Amino acid sequence: MPFTTGLACGEKPREANPVETTREAPPDALPHRIFSSAAKALEAVLDETDPSVVGFGEFHQQTGTVGTLSTIERFADQLLPVMAQRTSDLVVEAWVSEGHCGEVEKQVVSDVNKVSKRPDETEDENLRMLKAARVLGVQPHILKMECADYEKVHMADGGVDYLEMLELVARRLMETTGKIIEKRPPDDHRMIAVFSGAIHNDLSPAKDWKTFSYGPAMQKAARGKYVEIDIYVPEFVQAASTAREEIWYDKVTSLASRETAALIETGKNSYIIVFPKGIKAPRSSPDHLTEREKDKKVAR
Repeated sequence: MPFTTGLACGEKPREANPVETTREAPPDALPHRIFSSAAKALEAVLDETDPSVVGFGEFHQQTGTVGTLSTIERFADQLLPVMAQRTSDLVVEAWVSEGHCGEVEKQVVSDVNKVSKRPDETEDENLRMLKAARVLGVQPHILKMECADYEKVHMADGGVDYLEMLELVARRLMETTGKIIEKRPPDDHRMIAVFSGAIHNDLSPAKDWKTFSYGPAMQKAARGKYVEIDIYVPEFVQAASTAREEIWYDKVTSLASRETAALIETGKNSYIIVFPKGIKAPRSSPDHLTEREKDKKVAR
């Protein structure tokens, strides 16, 4: 029963060929601040904006950068603890492939895993993040995929229509979060966090990428209190070819430091947190591997 995560956001999906991939440029000098840690930068944004929903976006780790500590691990260890008391729910761009939809589901999941180039460890990391949220008192949620969804993205040659897949993931993220908003008591003012690829959380997406983002719909559902925060590991940004097309690329790479984190404002209620660079992924001990296998078995 595989645990499936989204595409390698930041890289163009197969079959995608939009005319324009960058956002409308904000002022040349993007405001920025330096903090001792990414956690301190996040606290500053939350204190200043008091959001109802925060959409966190990442450049997914790929097999070529497995030696660098992943965004998922950093989010679980560094950011979740500082936002837990003010957060009720965490929605994650991942879903369980239960195998009920036959060969079509099998082919779609296999192709997504191949194209996304995600390391094998990503499944364990997502499970650990969901478990960490629950321990901190934050209710975790993953997406629900129906047989009709697999049929819609499945192509006759056995591949996947990735434009349809990106649109599907954006819809499921919005629908899952929307249901939480609808069901919560009026006096519950804690925020909802959404963790996905950076293509999905854009508050002001480029024209050709609008259908891939839940940002504008979430802004409406949150009654204007939606904040977009991209959380970038410098090594992953540098490894993503399309990142070089973005107006913030030079700013992110120039501010990347081994000692500090940076907070860049890219627009109203839109931010980038740049994690410190040069942080290596720890080598797993036999005991750690045993615990991860235990977590996997429980989750499945």
